[in-house]
Amino acid sequence: MSAITDSTIFGGLFGNSFLYSNENEIKRWHNIAVIKNETVAAHTWDVLKKAWTIGKLLYLCGYNVDLLVMFEMGMIHDIEEKETGDIPSDYKQELESNMKRALEKIALQKACETISTDFFACLSDLLQERRIVYQEQAIIEAQIVRVADCLSAVSFLEKEVERLNNNLVSKEFGKNIEKMIRLAEQYSWFKKIWLLIFGQSLDQFRGMTNERTF
Repeated sequence: MSAITDSTIFGGLFGNSFLYSNENEIKRWHNIAVIKNETVAAHTWDVLKKAWTIGKLLYLCGYNVDLLVMFEMGMIHDIEEKETGDIPSDYKQELESNMKRALEKIALQKACETISTDFFACLSDLLQERRIVYQEQAIIEAQIVRVADCLSAVSFLEKEVERLNNNLVSKEFGKNIEKMIRLAEQYSWFKKIWLLIFGQSLDQFRGMTNERTF
């Protein structure tokens, strides 16, 4: 079998229904009342855009970021939701790791089945490897996707709070704000570019959110 290039992989992924099949119908946030529905596909695309912006910013700041690896992780960061739907985060954290891995493997295999069979096995193995690395959060590319995922949730929920100040939505918004602050404290690079993203320091932001009741 001929060597598989990154461009071949990208052509295969975006040339089929990997992102835009049933993911385009699966709704997120089904455990709380929202005015505007968000699909898994729309969320994935938003995460990719935010990760790309952060990755380019870090690259310009002198960080060594592999944007292609980051993009691949972003595409599959919620891949199991193709089979399970959007599992509320509180319950997702309680799932046994082997169960989560099994769901992710099934979803990846089904996604790759729509791609030509001559490099199905290689592509499936690559994406499963990317998923494991993403879960481990040991490299900056995985961390960027994790931050972008949180930022996507915060931006969506902030708009929902503005549309209808529902208690459950407000609490979920507050939880994600707290998670975003924890990530900034955990990842030194995120703390360094916080001012560039939000227009205020982390301490200023933390002080403002402490005054707010969610």
